[in-house]
Amino acid sequence: MITLGIIGVVAAMTLPALVGNYKKTQTISQLKKVYSTLSQSMLSSVYDNGDSSNWVDTSLEISAENSKQYFDKYWKPYLKIIKMCDTPKSCGYSSNRVKYLSGDEVIFIIDKTRTTGFLQDGTLLSFVTVDWGDAGAYYTSTQLVRADLNGPKPPNVIGKDIFVFQINLKTNSVKPACNSYSEEKVNEDCKAGGKGECCLQKIINDNWTIKDDYPWK
Repeated sequence: MITLGIIGVVAAMTLPALVGNYKKTQTISQLKKVYSTLSQSMLSSVYDNGDSSNWVDTSLEISAENSKQYFDKYWKPYLKIIKMCDTPKSCGYSSNRVKYLSGDEVIFIIDKTRTTGFLQDGTLLSFVTVDWGDAGAYYTSTQLVRADLNGPKPPNVIGKDIFVFQINLKTNSVKPACNSYSEEKVNEDCKAGGKGECCLQKIINDNWTIKDDYPWK
């Protein structure tokens, strides 16, 4: 009985760590796959549609239809999207918002500035095709893609199961968001109380690992 009790205590102490390490390893593997998928899709689209610097007409009025037309032509066929999100509920989400690490909320699924759909492996990609200035939103050559690695399952928090990529149409490239930031600025964002949009860059800075200083819990 004493032996069994000791085994139980050891298991209770080690099991959470094992589960946590497995989730970290799984997250890294999924991120590498999404990164590769986005990069290869861009190369294929450039081959068919020409240099990506010509893909966006920045003078167009912001509308759901214009955002969808851009996505349907330049991305959807190459990403092999299996389901588009017309509403949050149509893709299993109870809300149109997810959270930053700070707990603040941000629109995620769909509006006139973004287009969202599922990859074959269940990852959900939300393409944000605009930027915001003093005069409001405008189409831009530097776009964001938010990837929810486990779809509508919790926690739906940027920096935990949602990670942000940046598309630069001027250079035909896909990189992590915050790729031009200093390491200090990246770490300032990717911490408890931050937004979490730089967390993919932090993981890459740390040689594709999730270290102890990462806001994982």
